[in-house]
Amino acid sequence: MVGAVIVVGMCLGSLGIFGVQAAYGVELFGVEHRYSKMAVAKELGSILSGGTAPMIASAVLAATGSWIPLAIYFVTMAGIGLVTTFVAPETRGRDLTLLEDAV
Repeated sequence: MVGAVIVVGMCLGSLGIFGVQAAYGVELFGVEHRYSKMAVAKELGSILSGGTAPMIASAVLAATGSWIPLAIYFVTMAGIGLVTTFVAPETRGRDLTLLEDAV
């Protein structure tokens, strides 16, 4: 059961966002350095959040001995993602070839 939930969660939750993230992310930056800026933003975010998550989770579990603080940590991280979704700029209707039209 746990294995099925992990597989379905990864397919729907994690992998389902990669296409949207790639298309939306490159629209945020000007044409001059679009892909390098997107790569830095994506990889730096992965390093800072995904790379440190196992260490933070291990430290929290060792300090508390309970899974509840881990759940709070992951809910907080998901909440940050939810909030940033609503404050991210809209890219629809912009001329993405103009440098001044980039965020």
